[in-house]
Amino acid sequence: MPATTRLPFSLPWRAAALVAVSGVPIFAGLRRLFILSGGAEMTAEHARFFAVPVPAIVHVAGALAFVTLGALQVTGGVRGDAHRRRGRGLVAAGWVTVLSGLWMLAVYPAPPDGGVALTASRLTLAALLALSLTLGIRAIRRGDRSGHRAWMIRAYAAMATPGTQLLLYLPLAAAAGAPGAVGHGTVLAAALALNLAAAEAAIRRSRVTGLAG
Repeated sequence: MPATTRLPFSLPWRAAALVAVSGVPIFAGLRRLFILSGGAEMTAEHARFFAVPVPAIVHVAGALAFVTLGALQVTGGVRGDAHRRRGRGLVAAGWVTVLSGLWMLAVYPAPPDGGVALTASRLTLAALLALSLTLGIRAIRRGDRSGHRAWMIRAYAAMATPGTQLLLYLPLAAAAGAPGAVGHGTVLAAALALNLAAAEAAIRRSRVTGLAG
């Protein structure tokens, strides 16, 4: 019988928090697709996606698959073949999300509240997710389970950044009004920094407690 080992975020409340934070932008993406399908009145915010909807559809599908498979990984522990199959799907979904996100940046006009700072933060996020996936694959191929686990935790943290961004944005907007173009980029960068800090804390905890990948 294959050994079962819990991952750092295996406690139910931690897994629920991960899914909740990651799911917020997914819900927003599904709402966007609903509007594009004609299910609701088109707004100026979503009109830029109407002419070329495919990148947005692919991006939402990839992110939804990543969040779902990631939740199964962090709550289900390591269970041999099942874990490896989910992991392959997780990596594929991550690459779909990265590439479709870059596609969106290339084909869609910048939003009114966007700008260089927001674009730079999004590119940084995509690069970190791609790097984490790449190094996670390299680590497991050379038998480094601890390194693999660490890079996949970082990948999940990067993917969850838009949710953390929203959690930071809402109280800021309520207190001081919607931030401008630079403000949006700064909030995204701050969310990414917070998520990566949480990921590093989880990685250190797993090494201290001796969890195996």
